[in-house]
Amino acid sequence: MLNRSEKTKVGIMTCLLTATLLSAETSKPAKPVLKPIDPASIDLTQPTLFLAPYSHLDDIWRWNYPQVIRDFLKSTLDDNFAAFEKYPDHVFNWSGASRYSMIKEYYPEKYEELKAWIAAGRWFPCGSSWVENDTNIPGSESIIRQILLGRTYFINEFGVSSDEYMLPDCFGFPYSLPSIPVSGAGLVRMVNQSSQHSMAAIMPGFMKRCIQRMQKLWSGCKRTKSAPAFRLTFII
Repeated sequence: MLNRSEKTKVGIMTCLLTATLLSAETSKPAKPVLKPIDPASIDLTQPTLFLAPYSHLDDIWRWNYPQVIRDFLKSTLDDNFAAFEKYPDHVFNWSGASRYSMIKEYYPEKYEELKAWIAAGRWFPCGSSWVENDTNIPGSESIIRQILLGRTYFINEFGVSSDEYMLPDCFGFPYSLPSIPVSGAGLVRMVNQSSQHSMAAIMPGFMKRCIQRMQKLWSGCKRTKSAPAFRLTFII
């Protein structure tokens, strides 16, 4: 059985994984869990959980490119542009340089507005890679090219870059992965959520172990180190 603290943590995680910020109806499950938390009781010496709005989108999964371009890209832009206007504190992270390139091609006017929001610090191109690629089958050169293409696009188009390798929906990683982004691309963090979110509800103490893992460094095979950051994501 989970104790009260573990139930609260699992409840918060469940809310993070299911709540839609733009819909009051779907955010209702979060209120009973978050209401009892007194900000004054927070121990600032303990690890801090930052809530970073993010929308995961596979270029190809149970849909095709025309649907991605027609529906998903447009709705991601429109929903967040509206949120920027309505909520002054709303910020947004989005990965995958490939999707930005499709926006530039198919929605040039929205792309210009997107660039303005990026310049204002409200929308941040994260993740560093062209797509959230598999890392088990491809070799090191392929992974480096993913990061090279992604970072080059973000720098050339927006004048910004990030220092994390974002793989939110990958299931498994080679032991050598920290050596690749650290020694070859200047990245210092790896972000993932698929490897642990489904375990929180069935394993007591799992959230505590996740936090402990975030405080450690993942050593690569060349004695380089990359701090894994297990990010909990919203779907906005």
